[in-house]
Amino acid sequence: MKPHNDVKAALRLFGFDSLRNEQIKPIEALRKGKSVFVNAPTSAGKSLIYQLPAVLHRDQLTIVIEPTISLMLDQVQKLNRLGLCAAHLDSSLTKAQRQELMKRLDGLTFLYTTPEQLIRPAILKKLKRIDVYQLVIDEAHCILDWGYSFRGAYLELGGVIREIEPQCVSAFTATASPEDEGEIQHLLGVEMKVFRCKSDRKNLIYSKKHTDSRREKLRFVKKYLKKYEPRRSVIYCNTHRAVESVAAELEKKYPDRVGAYHSGLSSGEKNRQQIRFCSGEYTIMVATSAFGMGIDLPDIELVLHFNMPFSMNDYIQQTGRAGRDGGKAHCVLLYSDEDFWTAAALVEPCGNARLNESLRRMMDFCNDRAHCLKRLMAESLGQETGKSCRFCTNCQAGRQ
Repeated sequence: MKPHNDVKAALRLFGFDSLRNEQIKPIEALRKGKSVFVNAPTSAGKSLIYQLPAVLHRDQLTIVIEPTISLMLDQVQKLNRLGLCAAHLDSSLTKAQRQELMKRLDGLTFLYTTPEQLIRPAILKKLKRIDVYQLVIDEAHCILDWGYSFRGAYLELGGVIREIEPQCVSAFTATASPEDEGEIQHLLGVEMKVFRCKSDRKNLIYSKKHTDSRREKLRFVKKYLKKYEPRRSVIYCNTHRAVESVAAELEKKYPDRVGAYHSGLSSGEKNRQQIRFCSGEYTIMVATSAFGMGIDLPDIELVLHFNMPFSMNDYIQQTGRAGRDGGKAHCVLLYSDEDFWTAAALVEPCGNARLNESLRRMMDFCNDRAHCLKRLMAESLGQETGKSCRFCTNCQAGRQ
């Protein structure tokens, strides 16, 4: 299938000469006003899928829901540099800035915001008077992963859609099983055409290691940094305390090259840490899961988990930050019995069946020594597994 001529013209605005095969059909569907659900791995060009049709309908508004402010700012800056009218509505705006934005809302092509902002009655009242072409939910897995726990506004998006009546709705994620896709559509109250792209990225090499102590973990962190000599690395920890501790230890060996990022920092400090990492001043970032969704760097060559993530979705999302330039990159998971106990202590009291099942699957992944890690990851997303990768920890052990 070839893209429509209008799409080709708009594509040049973004600096591209052609589309990937997996982008063409969902773009064509959105161009015709049909709702789509795109389930594709990180670095698959998902943003362009909703941005191109929005440019073709630039006299109407496209609303993009993002989970983090950093993701919003990054996209708005890129679109403004292309001469497109884009703005962000979030908690960082002053009252005066918010009022000014409301005055020029119907002149925008793109409005980036969060679920919490979008469900405000005053915002909905204004949007109901505007011709909305498309409502986009980026990182749509957050509807399930966060909506049932600490961000209930995600579960109210179905009501928002009914009120503002966009011409079409699109949802994008890299981590949703077929069951998740169905539940998300049910919660949104929208029937969508689903487009899936296999999540296997052949340039990522996965390994995992059981450890007995935090000291042993630190030893392995230093070992892998020395072994792979990555241009850039992200080291994920589960707590603020672990981030600060690991960053301080690595600073001794890599002075002035290590950043630390977690939700306990001020907005200004988080922004400074992110800028220093993106600019190359820092080559190592130690962070909680609060870091990463807004990062689109091509040369992260090592993603290392100092603690076991709470779900396979988190793990796949975070390791997906590696190797976006197509070059070889390593994803290392360090886990311990302490990680199991800590995670269970945090998740089980919530009484949330989905969270408990996600944690169980993550633990099973850590304990599995017989199956290809990439195949296990594909199975967790309900995808066909294909051949073993031959290079992960389990595959290598099976060849010995």
